[in-house]
Amino acid sequence: MAAVSECVYLFLRSAPLHVLRLTAGLLLLGIALQSSALTIGRPSGNAWIGKPLDLMIPLELDRSESGDSLCLEAEVLQGEARVDDKRVTLSLDPGPNPDMPRVRLRTTRAVEEPVVTVKFTAGCVTKSTRQYVLLADLPEAPPVMASP
Repeated sequence: MAAVSECVYLFLRSAPLHVLRLTAGLLLLGIALQSSALTIGRPSGNAWIGKPLDLMIPLELDRSESGDSLCLEAEVLQGEARVDDKRVTLSLDPGPNPDMPRVRLRTTRAVEEPVVTVKFTAGCVTKSTRQYVLLADLPEAPPVMASP
Protein backbone atom coordinates (compact mmCIF):
# COMPACT_ATOMS: atom_id res chain seq x y z
CA MET A 1 0.00 0.00 0.00
CA ALA A 2 2.87 2.35 0.77
CA ALA A 3 4.29 1.76 -2.71
CA VAL A 4 1.00 2.82 -4.33
CA SER A 5 0.76 6.04 -2.32
CA GLU A 6 4.42 6.78 -3.11
CA CYS A 7 3.72 6.35 -6.84
CA VAL A 8 0.70 8.68 -6.62
CA TYR A 9 2.74 11.25 -4.72
CA LEU A 10 5.56 11.13 -7.29
CA PHE A 11 3.05 11.42 -10.16
CA LEU A 12 1.33 14.45 -8.62
CA ARG A 13 4.62 16.12 -7.79
CA SER A 14 6.20 15.69 -11.21
CA ALA A 15 3.13 16.11 -13.47
CA PRO A 16 2.61 19.42 -15.25
CA LEU A 17 -0.39 21.49 -14.16
CA HIS A 18 -2.41 20.81 -17.35
CA VAL A 19 -2.11 17.04 -16.79
CA LEU A 20 -3.40 17.43 -13.22
CA ARG A 21 -6.35 19.51 -14.42
CA LEU A 22 -7.18 16.95 -17.11
CA THR A 23 -6.98 14.09 -14.58
CA ALA A 24 -9.23 15.94 -12.11
CA GLY A 25 -11.72 16.77 -14.87
CA LEU A 26 -11.95 13.17 -16.04
CA LEU A 27 -12.42 11.97 -12.48
CA LEU A 28 -15.27 14.43 -11.89
CA LEU A 29 -16.86 13.52 -15.22
CA GLY A 30 -16.77 9.83 -14.30
CA ILE A 31 -18.48 10.55 -10.99
CA ALA A 32 -21.13 12.73 -12.63
CA LEU A 33 -21.97 10.13 -15.28
CA GLN A 34 -22.58 7.48 -12.64
CA SER A 35 -24.86 9.60 -10.47
CA SER A 36 -28.61 9.29 -10.79
CA ALA A 37 -30.67 12.29 -11.72
CA LEU A 38 -33.99 13.03 -10.06
CA THR A 39 -35.25 16.51 -10.78
CA ILE A 40 -38.03 18.16 -8.79
CA GLY A 41 -39.80 20.90 -10.72
CA ARG A 42 -41.78 24.00 -9.84
CA PRO A 43 -45.19 23.29 -8.28
CA SER A 44 -48.44 24.37 -9.86
CA GLY A 45 -51.55 25.24 -7.91
CA ASN A 46 -52.64 27.96 -5.53
CA ALA A 47 -52.75 28.46 -1.80
CA TRP A 48 -56.07 30.01 -0.80
CA ILE A 49 -56.88 31.08 2.75
CA GLY A 50 -59.83 29.03 3.98
CA LYS A 51 -59.27 26.15 1.52
CA PRO A 52 -57.08 23.05 1.73
CA LEU A 53 -53.74 23.15 -0.08
CA ASP A 54 -53.66 21.35 -3.45
CA LEU A 55 -50.37 21.37 -5.42
CA MET A 56 -49.00 19.41 -8.36
CA ILE A 57 -45.20 18.91 -8.32
CA PRO A 58 -43.58 17.61 -11.53
CA LEU A 59 -40.71 15.12 -11.36
CA GLU A 60 -38.18 14.07 -13.96
CA LEU A 61 -36.78 10.60 -13.37
CA ASP A 62 -33.59 8.95 -14.48
CA ARG A 63 -34.09 5.81 -16.59
CA SER A 64 -32.94 3.64 -13.66
CA GLU A 65 -35.67 4.99 -11.35
CA SER A 66 -39.34 4.18 -11.25
CA GLY A 67 -42.31 5.81 -9.59
CA ASP A 68 -42.66 2.87 -7.20
CA SER A 69 -39.32 3.54 -5.50
CA LEU A 70 -39.35 7.28 -4.92
CA CYS A 71 -39.79 7.46 -1.11
CA LEU A 72 -41.84 10.66 -1.21
CA GLU A 73 -42.02 12.91 1.86
CA ALA A 74 -43.52 16.33 2.50
CA GLU A 75 -43.53 18.72 5.42
CA VAL A 76 -46.04 21.58 5.36
CA LEU A 77 -45.85 24.62 7.63
CA GLN A 78 -48.49 27.30 8.00
CA GLY A 79 -46.63 30.26 9.40
CA GLU A 80 -44.46 28.52 12.00
CA ALA A 81 -46.94 25.75 12.84
CA ARG A 82 -46.36 22.36 11.24
CA VAL A 83 -49.35 20.64 9.66
CA ASP A 84 -49.76 17.14 11.10
CA ASP A 85 -48.43 14.47 8.70
CA LYS A 86 -51.81 12.68 8.89
CA ARG A 87 -53.37 15.72 7.23
CA VAL A 88 -50.93 15.73 4.29
CA THR A 89 -51.38 13.24 1.43
CA LEU A 90 -49.07 12.56 -1.49
CA SER A 91 -50.13 10.64 -4.59
CA LEU A 92 -48.18 9.85 -7.74
CA ASP A 93 -50.04 10.74 -10.94
CA PRO A 94 -48.90 9.82 -14.45
CA GLY A 95 -47.32 12.61 -16.44
CA PRO A 96 -46.82 13.23 -20.16
CA ASN A 97 -44.46 10.21 -20.29
CA PRO A 98 -43.29 7.52 -17.83
CA ASP A 99 -40.11 9.46 -16.95
CA MET A 100 -42.10 12.56 -15.93
CA PRO A 101 -44.68 11.69 -13.26
CA ARG A 102 -46.39 14.31 -11.08
CA VAL A 103 -46.87 14.27 -7.35
CA ARG A 104 -50.13 15.65 -6.02
CA LEU A 105 -49.79 17.17 -2.54
CA ARG A 106 -53.03 17.82 -0.66
CA THR A 107 -53.89 18.80 2.88
CA THR A 108 -57.14 18.17 4.67
CA ARG A 109 -56.60 21.24 6.85
CA ALA A 110 -57.58 24.60 5.41
CA VAL A 111 -54.88 27.23 4.96
CA GLU A 112 -55.11 29.70 7.85
CA GLU A 113 -51.87 31.67 7.50
CA PRO A 114 -50.67 33.96 4.69
CA VAL A 115 -47.32 32.11 4.41
CA VAL A 116 -47.21 28.38 3.65
CA THR A 117 -43.89 26.53 3.41
CA VAL A 118 -43.64 23.13 1.72
CA LYS A 119 -40.50 21.02 2.05
CA PHE A 120 -40.70 18.19 -0.48
CA THR A 121 -38.25 15.25 -0.62
CA ALA A 122 -38.06 12.45 -3.20
CA GLY A 123 -35.62 9.57 -3.42
CA CYS A 124 -34.64 6.69 -1.16
CA VAL A 125 -30.87 6.37 -1.42
CA THR A 126 -30.04 9.70 -3.02
CA LYS A 127 -32.55 12.24 -1.75
CA SER A 128 -33.51 15.41 -3.58
CA THR A 129 -35.21 18.14 -1.57
CA ARG A 130 -36.89 21.36 -2.61
CA GLN A 131 -38.46 23.95 -0.37
CA TYR A 132 -41.23 26.22 -1.59
CA VAL A 133 -42.62 29.30 0.14
CA LEU A 134 -46.15 30.12 -0.96
CA LEU A 135 -48.08 33.31 -0.26
CA ALA A 136 -51.73 32.45 0.31
CA ASP A 137 -54.41 34.63 -1.24
CA LEU A 138 -57.90 35.41 -0.06
CA PRO A 139 -60.49 33.76 -2.28
CA GLU A 140 -62.29 36.14 -4.56
CA ALA A 141 -65.64 37.21 -3.12
CA PRO A 142 -68.63 37.10 -5.45
CA PRO A 143 -69.79 40.54 -6.56
CA VAL A 144 -72.31 42.14 -4.22
CA MET A 145 -75.58 43.08 -5.85
CA ALA A 146 -77.07 46.38 -4.75
CA SER A 147 -80.58 46.05 -3.38
CA PRO A 148 -83.30 48.25 -4.93
